[in-house]
Amino acid sequence: MASREGALGAVLSAALPVRLANAREQINYYEGRAPHGAFLGAPLLERGGALLGALVADRAAAFSEGDQRVLEALAKELVRAIEAERLLGTVRREKEEKARFFEALEELNRTNTVAQAAETAVLQARRMCPSLDLCVLTHALERRHRVLAADGEGAAALKDLSFADNAGLVSNVVKLGSALPGREISAMDRVVIFDNGTVLKGLGSLKIFPLRAGDVCVGTLVCGSRKAGALSSGAQRELAMLALQAAEALVRARLYEQAEKLATTDGLTGLVNRRSFNEQLEQRLREATRYDRPLSLLLLDIDHFKKVNDTHGHPAGDAVLRGVAKLAQKAARDTDVAARYGGEELALILPETDARGAMVIAERLRKLVETTAHASELGPLKVTVSIGVSTTGQRAKAPADLLEQADRALYRAKHAGRNRVEGARGQAAA
Repeated sequence: MASREGALGAVLSAALPVRLANAREQINYYEGRAPHGAFLGAPLLERGGALLGALVADRAAAFSEGDQRVLEALAKELVRAIEAERLLGTVRREKEEKARFFEALEELNRTNTVAQAAETAVLQARRMCPSLDLCVLTHALERRHRVLAADGEGAAALKDLSFADNAGLVSNVVKLGSALPGREISAMDRVVIFDNGTVLKGLGSLKIFPLRAGDVCVGTLVCGSRKAGALSSGAQRELAMLALQAAEALVRARLYEQAEKLATTDGLTGLVNRRSFNEQLEQRLREATRYDRPLSLLLLDIDHFKKVNDTHGHPAGDAVLRGVAKLAQKAARDTDVAARYGGEELALILPETDARGAMVIAERLRKLVETTAHASELGPLKVTVSIGVSTTGQRAKAPADLLEQADRALYRAKHAGRNRVEGARGQAAA
């Protein structure tokens, strides 16, 4: 039936009570002929005057004015119940939103690294807004942008993506410090999100939020869905708030990493310092023992380093030490730890490496140092190193054991003519 026809239509059109007798022809909300002729209807009006619908009744006997007053009162109570349920629904939704937000905030506050903060922000965004099919966090630094974390469809293709400032949406969000795009993605001719070489297909909704920390925009939170209109105003509000907290978490994590680096890094060489080396050796040795895997240690000493300082000066000595440290870092694998052990001594922790493998690495490093010239204010300088090698075994089960055996091997290398590698416990010299 048409909503504005018949007796019901009269209630809805006039937004007033309607009472009729012998109105069987006007009662048209039944599939067939109305079974009764008396009709009574009252509008459901909100306090602001908006019409929600109508409350109607019909029967054989005519309705009285008293019946009409009862129905009108019932209509008002029904409207109040609807409004109360709406209010309760809003409160419940706001409570759920706050709970999700505080959960996300707690997770972000637990992060200690930039990578952790980025991954947590992306995962929390998808939990807060289940309609998201893709969520990406980008970091802005020195006119470049890099994807730190991505989750959802197409995320694998975005891993470690890096691009310069351009006319794309991510770059413009960072420049303007406000969310984009300002209109539906379907209304845009061409959408460049990251750069011209990165194309994301199938998005029906897109919003990119700035990661603002004070007056600085440190990146963006890219949120997309296949479904058009999936990002409601409420969802956008939640995601914008999450983006603010993610920005603070990123800045805090970056400062934490910088402070951690200052506390664990040797200022001259850039290698791990002695305190951190001791912690790493103990940790790696525990892992090697637990999984019954070998672990080796190299101790390096620059030959005649005092002579370099006395002849060429301490700045030249520092340049040589930095150069040898770079070579040690270059020789180290991703899982190895290169450290400044003290003075002109360096150390390398080699997990998953037996005695034979450690000797090969040590000899390779010795040759590399021997053939490399180090730039200084007085011209290029060449030095050599002596290396002592120790490996876990029956006589080396604690950090002190490994250090003692490597130190003894280094002592033998020095006294055997320098510029050589000696292994612990009678390992063959390389």
